[in-house]
Amino acid sequence: LIMKKEISLLEALTGLSFLVPHLDEHKVLVQSQPGSVITHESIKQIEGEGMPIFGNTFMKGCLFIQFDVKMPEQLTLTDAQRAVLRGVLPGPEEAAPVEPDELTEVKEMT
Repeated sequence: LIMKKEISLLEALTGLSFLVPHLDEHKVLVQSQPGSVITHESIKQIEGEGMPIFGNTFMKGCLFIQFDVKMPEQLTLTDAQRAVLRGVLPGPEEAAPVEPDELTEVKEMT
């Protein structure tokens, strides 16, 4: 059994908790582990919450959840907020400084 779940970037980075209404009408509370990060299109499994196993209706397979992490289209941050994010999140190594006479053009992405 597989389901898709849309989550925010905040949930992907800081954790999430949600109820899954199951096919037989019971509800399953799904929670991420502290410190874990959920990446876009990642798949997590929950043992014993899938479809009944053929030949043994008392046993159930896994419920698979595929996550769709929604990124913000625009984000306005102060310099202090940017500094906090850079201090917390891993990032690329800093680029070597570029001398002004080495530049031919500077372009901004839109």
